[in-house]
Amino acid sequence: MKRVRGLVVLGALLLMGVLSGCGMNLGLGDPLYRVQFDPVSFGYEVTQDGIQVVSNQARVHVTPGAPGGWLEGYEITYLDPDGNVIRGQPNGLGDAKVRIPPGYVCTETPAETCTLSSPDVAFAPNASDWFTGISLDADIVNLHLDAVNNGAASINWRAVITFTARTDTGQTVTWTQTVRILYPLSQGQ
Repeated sequence: MKRVRGLVVLGALLLMGVLSGCGMNLGLGDPLYRVQFDPVSFGYEVTQDGIQVVSNQARVHVTPGAPGGWLEGYEITYLDPDGNVIRGQPNGLGDAKVRIPPGYVCTETPAETCTLSSPDVAFAPNASDWFTGISLDADIVNLHLDAVNNGAASINWRAVITFTARTDTGQTVTWTQTVRILYPLSQGQ
């Protein structure tokens, strides 16, 4: 009996591995959404005209099978090289009303009526349109530049961003991503 139970468990694990390899979200830790930044880091450069903060574009990537929804907001916490929160600085809280498409498509059903129960539905990765508005805070730039100018041994600062989305099914989803802060970083890098 133990051998049969072990084979059933092994079979279930193998099936889950095969299905997850096909892009199915089985709730095993795959995030529903992930934000891609362009450029991939936050940063700035110093020119004759002063400090120029690089404007990042972003878009939300969707795991195959995930529901659509709305990116509603984000909170940014800035960390120094030791992982300490940079206190006394405005750790950003922002609104972001960005439509997140679902992680599925229909081959014949029109996109506006395609659902997971449509007969021709297929799981597929997807991504939102590009949007702007999430970038490095000017006060953090000044602190970072002061550290650079004062010969700090490590300038491994980062922004930890917690995103909040609401799915079309009403579920609130949060996830956290870390973005490096670089100097110099110019537009187009």
